[in-house]
Amino acid sequence: MIKSRALLLMILMLTMLTSHPHNAPSSTTDPEPLRIEERWLVTWGGDGYESPRRIIYDGSHLYVYGRTLSHGDGESNIFLAKYDMEGGLQWDAVWETPTLDVPWGYALEGPHIYITGTANRGEDPHVDHDVILLKIDRESGELVWNASWGGTGWEGEPGSDHGRDVEVLDGAIYVAGTTTSDAGGPDEGDILLLKFGAEGRLIWRRQYGGDATHEYGYHLEAGDGMLYVSGRFLHLTRTDEETVGEERMLICKLDP
Repeated sequence: MIKSRALLLMILMLTMLTSHPHNAPSSTTDPEPLRIEERWLVTWGGDGYESPRRIIYDGSHLYVYGRTLSHGDGESNIFLAKYDMEGGLQWDAVWETPTLDVPWGYALEGPHIYITGTANRGEDPHVDHDVILLKIDRESGELVWNASWGGTGWEGEPGSDHGRDVEVLDGAIYVAGTTTSDAGGPDEGDILLLKFGAEGRLIWRRQYGGDATHEYGYHLEAGDGMLYVSGRFLHLTRTDEETVGEERMLICKLDP
């Protein structure tokens, strides 16, 4: 009788194991990759190095902007290329300057596209940066105007000022970024907000930050008449041996 019960129990256990396929070992074989056939593929560039920053779709055309080393004296210059929806190049433009220029954010507004970024004015790529702002005609690719701003850092050292994003609100152009100009100490920095008029004239500059901190403004959004900046907060602790930081995400609401 005991043997019969044991045999019955073994049969029940085997039935349970074989009736649940999820208990079986999973396959380690990768699934067959799904190949997506491209409709078209085009390239753009020269003998140097091209690095696209963003691709923009406006409903009827594509815009690609970034930096190129194929033009001018081989330094980093900003490029913008416009394509139709079949991959046909409508126009391309490169803005050659004696500085090392890196684009970051953009905004589309009416017939124009705005691109902000950073220009390295000195020999050291880690210091002496200025904010740059370009206003470009989307139909022709012509540069309408360009503007820049830069200040002085701690104890007269060159400032490090970066434009990271741009928005248009009520006809004014706002650039958000990061600055070490007029900061309270070494290794400190503030969120930077610049307001430009429609003709490229700087209307005002604002900085937001605290003591022994470094605030970075990365992204800018406009809504309900307000500006919203997100970025990074770095609290600095200094000792005789080193400076260490504690990082947090930040978001702030600003009334322009």
